[in-house]
This record gives sequence, C-alpha cells and structure tokens, in this order.
Amino acid sequence: MSAPSYSQYMRPQDRDGNNHASGRGRSQHLAPSRGSSRERSYDSMSHRRDNRNMRGERRDQYHRSRSSDYAHSRGHRSRSFAPHPFPCNYSSSSNYSSQRNSSYHDNSSRKRSRSPSRPNHHNLQNNEYDRPRSQRNFGDGRPKDTRYERRPLAPTNGNRAEMHRAPANEFHRNMNTENYHSHYYPPQSRYDHSKNTSYERRPLASRQDFSSKPTQRNSTHLFNSTHTIHELIQIACSNLATLKPSLTAAFWNKVLKQMSGRNASNSRLPNHHDELGDHLNQIFEHTQNKLRSFSAKDLSQTIYSLAKIVDVLRKHGGRRRGDDIIDVLSRLLLNHDKKPKRSLFLSFAIASRDKLDHFDARCLSNIAYAYALIKYVPEFDYGCGLFDHIATQAALRCAEFNAQGISNMMWAYATVGKQHALLFEVMGDQVVAREHLGEFIPQHLSNIMWAYATAQVPHPKLFKKVADAAIRSKGEFDSQAVVNLLWAYATMGIIDKQLFVSFVPTAGKLIDSYNNQELANMAWAYAVANVDALTLFNHHFINKCVEKGSGFEIEHYRQLYQWHLWQTKQKSNPGLPIDFQERCHEAFLFRVPRVSKLQEDVVAQLSSIGLEPKEEVLLDSGYRIDALVEVSGKTIGIEVDGQHHFIGKGKSPLAKTILKRRQVPLIDGIKLLSVPYWNWDKLGKDQAKKQEYLRHLLGLKIDNE
Repeated sequence: MSAPSYSQYMRPQDRDGNNHASGRGRSQHLAPSRGSSRERSYDSMSHRRDNRNMRGERRDQYHRSRSSDYAHSRGHRSRSFAPHPFPCNYSSSSNYSSQRNSSYHDNSSRKRSRSPSRPNHHNLQNNEYDRPRSQRNFGDGRPKDTRYERRPLAPTNGNRAEMHRAPANEFHRNMNTENYHSHYYPPQSRYDHSKNTSYERRPLASRQDFSSKPTQRNSTHLFNSTHTIHELIQIACSNLATLKPSLTAAFWNKVLKQMSGRNASNSRLPNHHDELGDHLNQIFEHTQNKLRSFSAKDLSQTIYSLAKIVDVLRKHGGRRRGDDIIDVLSRLLLNHDKKPKRSLFLSFAIASRDKLDHFDARCLSNIAYAYALIKYVPEFDYGCGLFDHIATQAALRCAEFNAQGISNMMWAYATVGKQHALLFEVMGDQVVAREHLGEFIPQHLSNIMWAYATAQVPHPKLFKKVADAAIRSKGEFDSQAVVNLLWAYATMGIIDKQLFVSFVPTAGKLIDSYNNQELANMAWAYAVANVDALTLFNHHFINKCVEKGSGFEIEHYRQLYQWHLWQTKQKSNPGLPIDFQERCHEAFLFRVPRVSKLQEDVVAQLSSIGLEPKEEVLLDSGYRIDALVEVSGKTIGIEVDGQHHFIGKGKSPLAKTILKRRQVPLIDGIKLLSVPYWNWDKLGKDQAKKQEYLRHLLGLKIDNE
C-alpha cells in the first residue's frame, strides 16, 4: 500500500497554495516567524496559533500513516515510524519552548514503549510524532536563546504548495528520501536563491551544508600555497602593512626551504627582478624594524633561517648574477669577503639578549646553532657575549632539553670555541641521567662526543654511557657518525677496546661512502687506539686513499702517515704505496718547530748539570724531539710537555702525545722521558731544585751523595 499523499491532509485553500484568509502560501505557514517571538504579544496572535495547531493535527495523521507503511516495508511492528528527515522547531512560542525544554529534562513525561525488536535511532528517531505536540522535542532540547540560520526549503514535484524542508544531514539524505522528497535539489549558493524562497530556522551550531565565510589567512596558511621564491616575495610585500612577526618568521623559513630544496637550482628571478629585489629589501627592512615586537619563538626562527640562508649562499659562492636571488640575498646578508654582516647579526643578538629569559630550550639551542653555523660570536660592550648569556640560561633549563637540543647546543659551543665549563658539565650530567638513551639517534651521540673532544672537556661518565649506547645501535650509524664518534674517543685518549672492535664491521661496510677527511680520521683513530682491524684496513681501504690522494689536506696526510707507521712498523701489515707514502711523509715533516719558554728553561738546566742537549732533533720516523741527551752511553729523549699536550687543564695526555710516546721507542729505539708543566711549575725559580729534579729523572747521581 503506497503512502498517502501529503496534500490530501491539507485544506483546499492550502493545497493549491492560496490561503484566502491570510493571503499567505502554504510554505509560509510552515516556516515560523524570523523575528524574536519572545518580544511579541501572543494574545494578538491567537488565531495564528490555532491555525498552526490545526495544521499540526493533520500533519500528525499523515506521519502516523507513513510510520505504518515504513514498518511494514521493513518488517517492523506497526508502531515503528519512518525517520523524519528534518528535525526542526515548529513553534516560536515561549510557552511551547518552556514545555519542550522541561520535557527534554523530564524523561518520565515521555512515552517510551520500546521493545527489543524496535530499533533505536538515538536522536534522529525518538518517536516524536507519537507524543503530544506540547511534549515534542525538536531541536535536541536547545535553549530558547539559541541563534538560528535561515535555511531554504526545497520544492518537490514542481508544486510550490508541497514544500518540504531540505535534508538536515547525511542520514536524512540517504534514509527514506527516495519516496519522501525525491526531487530535492541543493541550492547552488548560500545566498543565490529566488526572491520568494521560504526558510526554516536551524541552530548555527548544526550548520553542515555551507562553508564558513572566508577569513584572512593566518601565519600557518599565508605561504602554504606558494611554490617559488618570487611568489613568496609578492605575497609578503602585498601584506607588509599587516605582516605580523610570526608571518615574517614564516616567510624567511619558506625562503630557506625554497633555496635548499628541490627548487634551489631554479632561483633565477623573472624579468621584473628589479621590482622583486626592491620588495625583498622592504621585507628585510620591515624585519629589522619590528625586531622589538618579535616573540622569543619568532626571533629564534628568524635568526635560524637567516643563518641557514647565509650557509647556503656560501655554498653557492656568494654573488653570481645580477638577476639571481643568490645575488639579491648576498647583498643583504654578506660582505664582499663572503662573511656575514656583523652589524646585522649583532642587532639580532641584542634583541635576543633582552628576551633570553623568555626563550625555551629549543629556542636557545636554535639560536646558538645559528650563530655557530655562520661562525660569528657576538660580543657586547661590557665584555660578555651572547654565548655567555645563552649558556647561563641553558644551564638553568638543562632539564628541558631533548636529544636534538643537547646535540645542537654542544656542537655550537665546540664550533665557536667557547668552553663554558658549567654548561658542558650540566649537559653531560643530563645525558648520563637518561636511562637508555633511546631518544638519541646516532647523529646526536656522535655530535655530542665530537663537541666534548673538540672542546677538550673530560666527562668520564658521559663517555662511558655513550659508548654503551653506541655499541647497541652500531648498525644504524652512517659514515660521518662512525668517524666522529671514534675520532672523539681517540682524541680524548679514551681507549675503549670494546667500542673500537665492535665498530670494525660497520666501518668496513661504509668505506665507499667516506670522504677524504673521514678516511684520514678513521685510520688515525684506530692507530691511536692500537686496535688491529684487518677487515677494515685492507687493500680496498688503501685504494680508496690513493684514489682521493689529491683531495687530502696537510693534516690528513699527517694522520695517514702516522697510520702507515702503525701498520708497517708496529703491526707488520700492508701500508701505503711508495709514492703516496712519500707525499704523506713530506706533509708530516712540514711543520715549523716552535720553542716555548718552558722548553728553553728545561734545556738551560740540562746544560747546568753538565749535559749537552740537542734541541728539536728530527728522527728517522719523522718525529721531532724537544731535547736529546747522552746518559751513560744511552740516547734519551726529553719531551717538555706543556698544557697543550693534555686534555683541558687535567693531566690526561692527548692522542697525539700518546701516539708519539708509543711510536718513537718502537720505531727509533729512543727512550722518551716527559717533563710535565705542573711538576716544573711547582719548582718555581729555585735553580737547585730544578737541577735536582732533572738528575733524579735521568737517573744521575746527586752531587751531595
């Protein structure tokens, strides 16, 4: 049995769309007044409420009949009902609103005769039409002051008298819409409707079919759709008057990504490059003028981006063409000698100094990394630099740093040569305090160890902790991380046999990926550690060194020569070819000897006790000895070890000192004796004590014995 037509329950004057009593169409009676119903006089509108109630009774009869058909078609009981496709409010009366709200909170006033076989569709099917009209709860019990939007009613069957409300959501569009209003069509635009379109009221919170009004793009969307640098410049310049600090920082970050990404090679400006260059100058001046209003995050991001841009410009060689973005940015950021403009970055440093107490751990590490990247250490008038201020704040916030922050911070201070003892101590303690170092990737571990070795800051617990973690994750290290880690341990004289042995297979697999410096550092580190590695230093390694022979620096040749001595003289293993070996030997000898005051004093005291010392003697191995003396027919070498022979201010010898003390006796057959600086300083200016110290060191008899 087909569902009865909605129009058969309508009065004749409503069915044909003409209401002779009121002069209003049917659709206009369905839609409540758009005014505020609470401000009206309901006594003067009683006839309108009566007409509305009469039409409501006819509507109830219609939906009850449809509920029966809906239940029979789906196998439900006769009390089941069809889902109403438009939950809405039929009355704007305050009395009805109060009754509706009270019935919503009073569950006892509702009729709930559900059975297990009766479906429960939650809010969309609450059997609203089985309840008295005063207890119906359309609108999900919203308060009386809910704001409503005007929603167009969709005509069906081409008859304006049969106006149905548009489906409210996806459920109503898909459930039972084929028969109920199959000719529904959505409006083309929110505001593109005919003059006589009727509307229903819907709460603003439930808008689903219309997008919100476009607003001004914020910092996260202004530059998202751009793909070239000149587009970035045009957008930023067009919004320059309202460009906030966050947008300014985002602009420079986007420029950096464009220069260092896939579009880096396509940095040529279009034909109107002069205009774009002027626009970029305006943006740059705007950035400098607004520094005081930058937040800590925006300031650190801007400095970081500009420093990275400087690094990219250096790699590109600075100025190239007049119509290239490289040339425009080089004029803004670099001097003619390809060094960053100090006045520019000093102004950023002053702005950062005044806000350092607002910087979090990430901002502190980023700004330190940025200035280390361009190799500039800002100094202020009162003798304290930016890095001193950063170190103080970082030491206070050390617990907030993550693995990346610690790595960047330590790398920055080691790169610029700032040995802040407190900072290195607290950061090392933070790493040791971590349980398993699971958050530290191989790059973090190698960078931290490289920083401590470069700054010559001893931290035994840290080196032990990192060595254990590196052994566990040795398979994840790349070529640079492997070399930096092993070089750091060798430089600090920390010979962890297990560490060097465990990295032999990993280092051997990466030989083809090593550059010149990494090949030399790897060979030198194993020579210092005195760990034999035949599977690593084989013919493949030697051939790689020969292939890259022209790209080595003097220091690299010296390291390879020391490795050659270790391989051939100590281990009897294959060494470098003759021609390449001679090249390394010449570089090893190419060092002008410098005589310190400490060495002059020691040599003078050796002469005072009757010996004839020879200074700066060159041995067959290529090493130079500070003083060479003959004692009881034996040749003895005297090494005057100043502070630069030891780690920091401690007494642990550096790797170069360890290697020399081991190789000279084995290769040249000369016994070496050391005169450390701390023992000699204790003697003061007492000549007799100094001579007595040397006699005791050489095993000579004392005069008064």
